[in-house]
Amino acid sequence: MEQIHKEPNALGFFGIGHYVKNWEDLKAIAVDSGSGPVYPSLDAVRTAQYRPLSRPLFLYVNAESLQIKPQVQPFLENYLRN
Repeated sequence: MEQIHKEPNALGFFGIGHYVKNWEDLKAIAVDSGSGPVYPSLDAVRTAQYRPLSRPLFLYVNAESLQIKPQVQPFLENYLRN
């Protein structure tokens, strides 16, 4: 990340969280997948409008961990709720 904003011709791809934290040092570009240009934002990523660069996040949980580690269930519920 640090090198991207120092190089005037650099192009980088990374998660929206890194952009939000460093938006003052980075220049975002809009993507157009046929419905007009869309700039990166939490809302654009959340609603899948920033395509094709946004993507879903999948969580895979070991069923045995749910049985033997009681903290896993509340963690997942909180993660999915928030």
